[in-house]
Amino acid sequence: MRLSTKLFSVGLALATFVPAAEAADWNRGSVKDRGGIAVPAPIPIVETFKWYLRADVGVGLTSEPDIAEQGMTFGYDRDPVEGPAFGMNPSWFNPDFDTFMTGGVGVGMYLTPRLRTDATFDVRTKSTVTARGAYSYRVDPALVLDRRIDGNVHESTEVRTSLLMANLYWDLAERGSRFVPYVGVGAGFAVRSIDRRHATQEDMIDTLTGASVGVTSNFEGKAKAHQLAPAVSATAGLAYTLDTGMVLDLNYRFTYVGEVDFSTNIAYGEIIAGRTGANSRMTIGESFDHALRAGIRWNVW
Repeated sequence: MRLSTKLFSVGLALATFVPAAEAADWNRGSVKDRGGIAVPAPIPIVETFKWYLRADVGVGLTSEPDIAEQGMTFGYDRDPVEGPAFGMNPSWFNPDFDTFMTGGVGVGMYLTPRLRTDATFDVRTKSTVTARGAYSYRVDPALVLDRRIDGNVHESTEVRTSLLMANLYWDLAERGSRFVPYVGVGAGFAVRSIDRRHATQEDMIDTLTGASVGVTSNFEGKAKAHQLAPAVSATAGLAYTLDTGMVLDLNYRFTYVGEVDFSTNIAYGEIIAGRTGANSRMTIGESFDHALRAGIRWNVW
């Protein structure tokens, strides 16, 4: 009876110990003893956005365009010995196109995981063209004896440039990557908004005394115009994905802008050689622009 009781006690103790040991081994034992525990892998978020909006700001440098003028003529009453009438000297013009600030917006579409396109509209800070010149010539002695004309030209032109471009980009890494370098090209046109003001004053001088004889002529004119010029661009940049809905975009863009010309009616203060004015045509030559830009792209739908 005592032996049976002892055997029963030992069996009960073993039955209690084995489940406890297994539980301890489950919590603290080596993984390799029971095999690896499967953990579900995170499911990647697939970007389904098709369209994006963008906004950019930047700073740039541009080549100075050539400035030329045709149509404005001085010296119809010039002494034939000195030569014929003449126009504005190109050296009088002083363009200031060196640096500019730029800002723009656009809307784009993803075509493939690496190919996308957008249309952008950018505006720039104004550039200026000033003209300062002086001339002097003897009056034809058949008209008046011992007289000369001293003239001074003052001109100011403001130029504001806007760009409307269609662009195509090739991303060198698939969309959704943290860093995405890319290259792109664009074509479109530039709108040159031009505001020109011209003023010339001529004084008649007695060549013997050097004093003004009180006879002056004034030429004045102003005009505003909006001219289109062809534009093409090349871009290289780096995009940094902040999240699935927002991308930081840093880029360099080279832009070629073609030349434009426009006319200004310059009225004479008096009838000169049967003319009451001149049709002065100014040409602003082609330019080559370099800009560093930073922007944000928003994936919207």
